[in-house]
Amino acid sequence: MSIKFGANSNKMMSKFLMGLIVSIISLSPSLSLALTTPPRIDQKVECDLLVVGGGLAGSAAAYESLLAGKTVCLTEITDWVGGQISAQGTSALDERPTQRSLLFYPKGYLELRAEIEKKYGMLNPGACWVSEACFMPEAGHEILLKMFKKAEKKGKGKLQWFPNTVLKI
Repeated sequence: MSIKFGANSNKMMSKFLMGLIVSIISLSPSLSLALTTPPRIDQKVECDLLVVGGGLAGSAAAYESLLAGKTVCLTEITDWVGGQISAQGTSALDERPTQRSLLFYPKGYLELRAEIEKKYGMLNPGACWVSEACFMPEAGHEILLKMFKKAEKKGKGKLQWFPNTVLKI
């Protein structure tokens, strides 16, 4: 058995589908924003150091440079700094038992651990089994931004933060 539709049915179906598509686009804030937001205009920014990628390594480079009094331009494809400990959602610090027992870490990393403990009153508030230092991903981002502010003040550096940015050179 086959079903045949007349010309009017096809027109009605087309109108319905177009209306549905328009409704979905207009009701989806991120999609409608993406469709209506014009691209950023290129701008010239001066800095002593350009750090492309705000993951944990990029954040460490930015932090140390701020302490050294440098103007740092930090770009990140997401809107959170910290990579693995924030935007990637795996906020469990990867540490060896010998490192922990000796506290054999760089000064900035020790400060990060101290800030996590200060925020929660302990290093592992959720009793996470994969690490002795686990926390919520959003806290990783917030703590790193707070550390950048302290480093700016202490070292007299300046951070220029460019979230959601892809650099084209």
